Amino acid sequence: IIYGTIIMVMSVTFSVTLMTMKSTYKSQQGMPEQMPPAITEPASETGSGMPSGASGGMPPMVKKMVQDFKDAIAKDPKDTKALLGLANMYYDSGQYQKAIDYYEKAVNVDEKNANAFSDLGTCYFYLKENEKAIKNFTLAIKNDSKNLNARYNLGLVYKSEGKKEEAKKEWEEMMKLLTTEEEKKKLQ
Repeated sequence: IIYGTIIMVMSVTFSVTLMTMKSTYKSQQGMPEQMPPAITEPASETGSGMPSGASGGMPPMVKKMVQDFKDAIAKDPKDTKALLGLANMYYDSGQYQKAIDYYEKAVNVDEKNANAFSDLGTCYFYLKENEKAIKNFTLAIKNDSKNLNARYNLGLVYKSEGKKEEAKKEWEEMMKLLTTEEEKKKLQ
């Protein structure tokens, strides 16, 4: 719980930093509104979180974090904390292919990391690779049957493919895991 809270705080802090330094994109082709990424607007091809041709770049703190993760990975390619840290930064900035590269390395080291599989599935879904998304959400659930993000997102992938029964099944399983009426109402 503590580790998850720390990651969430770091992700929100990073997201706020990115959101203050980039313009808002209005169109999101194929991106479901309900998918819970840290940022729903992908970064531009420049990788800076800024539209092409815009001035600016990554804040120095973010550049340092990226470099620190890369340095740690160079010293130990199996450093899952660094692999996941860098993957999460790319994910949060909408650079899904780069995030996939590091999530893949992380799950090859730690084959039981349900959260990494879930984030990997989300990246694949955003890149419209639903088969790979389903595979990774399924692995996340296999490793942690109570992983709410994986169940919810798997349902979204099924829904996007018109597989309503499969989506319903995932969300019904998720409903059993929710503890408050507010959560249950929100899911419904």
